[in-house]
Amino acid sequence: MKKKIIFDVILNMLATLIPMFALQFIILPQVALKISADSYGQLLAIIAFIYLSASSFGSVLNNSKLIHYKKYDELKVHGDFNIILVIFLVSNTIIMILGLLYYGKSLNVLTNISLVLVSSILLFNTYASVEFRIKLNFKNILMNSIMLFFGYLVGFVLFLFTGSWSLIYLSGLGINMIFLIYKTSIWNERYCKTLLFKATFKEVIMLLGSGILVSLGAYVDKLIIFPLLGGTAVSIYYAATIFGKTIALAIGPITGVLLSYLAHMKKFSSNNFKFLLSISSIVGFLGYWIVIFISEPLLSFVYPQYVEDAIQYIPVTTLSIILTIISSVINPVLLKFLSAKWQMLINGLYMIIYVPLSMFLLSLYGLMGLCIGILIANFTKLLIMIATYFYVNRSTNANNLSEEY
Repeated sequence: MKKKIIFDVILNMLATLIPMFALQFIILPQVALKISADSYGQLLAIIAFIYLSASSFGSVLNNSKLIHYKKYDELKVHGDFNIILVIFLVSNTIIMILGLLYYGKSLNVLTNISLVLVSSILLFNTYASVEFRIKLNFKNILMNSIMLFFGYLVGFVLFLFTGSWSLIYLSGLGINMIFLIYKTSIWNERYCKTLLFKATFKEVIMLLGSGILVSLGAYVDKLIIFPLLGGTAVSIYYAATIFGKTIALAIGPITGVLLSYLAHMKKFSSNNFKFLLSISSIVGFLGYWIVIFISEPLLSFVYPQYVEDAIQYIPVTTLSIILTIISSVINPVLLKFLSAKWQMLINGLYMIIYVPLSMFLLSLYGLMGLCIGILIANFTKLLIMIATYFYVNRSTNANNLSEEY
């Protein structure tokens, strides 16, 4: 079992790294050389907004399906989730149109339409891939990512001929969607309500609120910087965070595999939680120093036009990302074994600290102030998550003990 888990983690890491490496270190740096720093910052802000909306909807539906599939399977009922998928697709489209009226107002109508389509496909793909997680089929997850990688390359060639960067994402996600339609059937489930719909939808909405708050933590930085400091500042900030976020993306598959296996478990001990926290902290510590060591030489190669401005922010932004990684590793445990209300509470407190503090420090110290504000918020969130787990776990054990007596 342990060997299979390790093998699945490796497959899932490859599935994340292949398209991510192609996009972040080959395609986007080439795009940055062909457009202005301000336009590149706008690209990054718009993509952040797309992922904030579509990925939030898709990931919450994916995780909800994964967590509840056993209950539906035991009762032999099918439905609910595709109805929620349609509701989410419509909601996401409205959000995207409103967002692009601001972030995409300098783009032409055709580009904005293609970006709305990109967002919808991303939402669908994020949800449909849950079938691979339910069946623990990480080989297909890897193949899914290879198709995404191939699609990005096709889109990049189209960009070279047309100058339209939205085609990179449209082509990548479009080819990815074709693969998912061919390999999965979950998207074709019955569009009907079951006796579980009300309870499931209520929990999905709670998790959506939490999911949006989590995504805000990942993407709101660019959405704040773009209107206040401009596209060039977004480009510099992105360059300063690229290697730290690469490690975060590499660690992400571990959390995906962990939640897939946790879906089959009924208990998770405090000792296991402490072990998970310790391992993630050690990996995070090592990851921090690796990023600090490699950043300047690699950044000089990937983004030579931004390296001088970006290098000063790397120690702070990298530490902030490492804290985010540790939080993301322990979060599946909270997601599976604690009530959804705790997700809302944790991430709500996080954003209450994050946004005002970052905005305040930005007004005093510019981009460095924003980075320091994000660091403080991420450290506080990790402490709240750890405290919440032990508080709820101790309360549950105390209640169980009192019931025995």
